[in-house]
Amino acid sequence: MTTVKNHTTLLTGLLSLYFMLLQPLKHAGQSPHQYIEYTTENGLSLNSVNDLHFDKQGFLWIATADGLQKFDGYHFQTFKNKATDINSLSENSSTDIYEDEPGNLWITHRKGLAFKPKGKNEFRDISALLPPYTFRFAMTCLYETDSAVWVFDYPAGLFAINKFTFHVTLISQLTGFDPAETIFLLSRPQKKGELAWIRKGSRKDGDLCRISGAGLTTFVNTGKVNVLFILPQTNDTVVMVTDKMIFKSLSGDPFKPVKILQEHFDASVFDTKYVSLPGKIAGNQYLIPGINSIMVYDGMKENIVIFPYDEYFDKYLLPYLRTATTDQFENNWIGYNGIGGIKVISRQIFNLFKQPRQHSLPYTLATGSRGEIYTGLFLGDIEVYNKDGGYLYTISLPAEDKKSGSPRAMAMIDSSTLIVKSTINKMYAIDTRTLKVLDISNQMPPVADIASREFEMDMKLVNTDELWYSYRNQVVSLVKTKKDIPVLLSQPCR
Repeated sequence: MTTVKNHTTLLTGLLSLYFMLLQPLKHAGQSPHQYIEYTTENGLSLNSVNDLHFDKQGFLWIATADGLQKFDGYHFQTFKNKATDINSLSENSSTDIYEDEPGNLWITHRKGLAFKPKGKNEFRDISALLPPYTFRFAMTCLYETDSAVWVFDYPAGLFAINKFTFHVTLISQLTGFDPAETIFLLSRPQKKGELAWIRKGSRKDGDLCRISGAGLTTFVNTGKVNVLFILPQTNDTVVMVTDKMIFKSLSGDPFKPVKILQEHFDASVFDTKYVSLPGKIAGNQYLIPGINSIMVYDGMKENIVIFPYDEYFDKYLLPYLRTATTDQFENNWIGYNGIGGIKVISRQIFNLFKQPRQHSLPYTLATGSRGEIYTGLFLGDIEVYNKDGGYLYTISLPAEDKKSGSPRAMAMIDSSTLIVKSTINKMYAIDTRTLKVLDISNQMPPVADIASREFEMDMKLVNTDELWYSYRNQVVSLVKTKKDIPVLLSQPCR
């Protein structure tokens, strides 16, 4: 029999974007597919997006030229400069967002750099701590240590700002840099320990600079390799996208291939004067924008393929693609600079899954014992894929439940039993061998709250034959004690 233990733990701190996929779906022009779109019509302050970042609490931060915004899945909160408030953002035009390990935000803006402490809606402008910068390259956070965030202040140098005292230390002067020449950022870190890469000069065959714990290291491009993009894989390896080929190399010797990934690469789609940073998305993949096409690099398969953008949005948006990121559900968020706002596309699109239903929207994922992927669909069933993205079959949920409910949390409680929690407070146990669906909603503890639907939920396997799931303001333990029967009736243990 199965026992349920009520841990009565308040789910404080589990604020996340569980609601994001409840927004109305909008068509991408004449696209046969659907996605979620955010513009000035539904809360975005400006349809021109500079940067997107999900913080450690699950909130989305959006940098625009008309303020910094915070999105909780329902509402946008906008932060702008107020002349009468010394704790307001010092400049409305924000460009880059970096979150340090403690959870503070460092916001690059048109006039310098601002600091937002974790948990507080206030800002401290720290631009004056550093030498004045040129408008060729704004102050940008490019490395983090235990005590400091390193800021690249061109052409003055690389500086470390203590995260607690704001004391500034010069790490490296920019010897060999020509202040009259521009530079291009080829990759920037998203978290502590990641490295940044810079290309000197406007030519694609310029020298490269790496920013790491050792400081700023320059690599002379003696072979005049035209480097288009750098995709960091680990601190030791990078993927180099050049005009001739794609290869993997060591970060200590980036121009020397250690593994050729693709020869005779046609880079004409990337014939751009200005470099757009690749956006790291779900599944160790990178979205690489170009003038006439978009490519997707898959770090697991080590290959690069053309993304069929025309199936999802109009070609005129290609030059405006600026940034991309992923949320905790591995949906991909794309920001456009100039026009376009934000578009949210599921992970299946970037994995190029061949879905039996083109208009379906993934709501939750779970992995089976053999590597298969269970995908719960919005107002739908559960589709099953192999680890390479190939569609296998569909598990049908009760038709009546799909009219207003969607699978929202799933986990395997053993090698053959999938537990599914729906938004309409339905729970199922599915035998993945026979595909039999058993309604076990009566196993959930009784609550006084009679709300018909619940969206804030998660489910994790914590021990053998035991998983925990969130339910209202509780964490509930579900334990399977009989191997031969998927789940039996039980009652809560108070």
